[in-house]
Amino acid sequence: MKKFKFRFSYFLILGFIGIIFQMIGFFSWENINVSQAQLISSSSTEQFELYMKHNYFVIVSAAFLIAFAVGIILCSKKEQLLFKIGGYSLGISQLFIAIITIVYLVYVDKNRLDMFKTAEEYTVYKTIGTLVNLKYTGLMISSIGLLSSSLGLVIYKGDEKIAKAGGIVGLISNGLFLIGLLLTSISGIFTYSYDIVNGFISFSQKIADPYELLFSQTNGFTLGQLNRVVMLLEEIDSYSSVVSFSLNKLTASAVIALITLICNVVTIVGNMFFLALAIIQSFDVSKDDKPMEI
Repeated sequence: MKKFKFRFSYFLILGFIGIIFQMIGFFSWENINVSQAQLISSSSTEQFELYMKHNYFVIVSAAFLIAFAVGIILCSKKEQLLFKIGGYSLGISQLFIAIITIVYLVYVDKNRLDMFKTAEEYTVYKTIGTLVNLKYTGLMISSIGLLSSSLGLVIYKGDEKIAKAGGIVGLISNGLFLIGLLLTSISGIFTYSYDIVNGFISFSQKIADPYELLFSQTNGFTLGQLNRVVMLLEEIDSYSSVVSFSLNKLTASAVIALITLICNVVTIVGNMFFLALAIIQSFDVSKDDKPMEI
């Protein structure tokens, strides 16, 4: 009977599954017609449950990516600093994202009826905003972890062409996403870009000055939010006869937000190729003597 050998390949497969769940999560919420009234309706929770479904995929994805990160930490050599940085950054950030998402699910479920109330005595929407900000920070650290791991493949595995190709794909895609996240975050100080990525955009949203998105949501990186940003740009375009500083500012904000959301999709696909190529390389017969080596 052939003795079973545990390989680093299996950690890579777990990471690949984690990215697949990210993709499923992206498509899990696409309804641009849902209103705030439907989400807090006391007679039916169907729309609310659909709205929250994305978060469950985030948690499952985080679990697989944490396992992948543990594999990177265990299997990398002491001198392979980029892998160590990548493993710890990815593992800690994904654990953080999972915890924040669980807290969000419990808190919003408990305070669903008050999540869109802005009177002075209600602070639910502010707490949700804080949780969303924390998750966004986790996403940035996670992208740094995957970026560092990709760069590690390029530098340390340059003689393994398939692995190096995967590393280059991961380097480009995760680099783009990190730039998009940073651009949105920094520009959000002066524009509405950060709020548009992470805010609840409704058909009744007024685009007149001042433009405000008070309600944050964890569904920012979904097909539904991407469609809503496109919808916002189309609505702005309908005001083409009106030229004003505030409208131009809103247009620039929506464009920045849209670029970041598209970068997210590119990164998910890029990471699938990055890990798929790394998996192929890891099953090379030359790895059989040292199956737990990256």
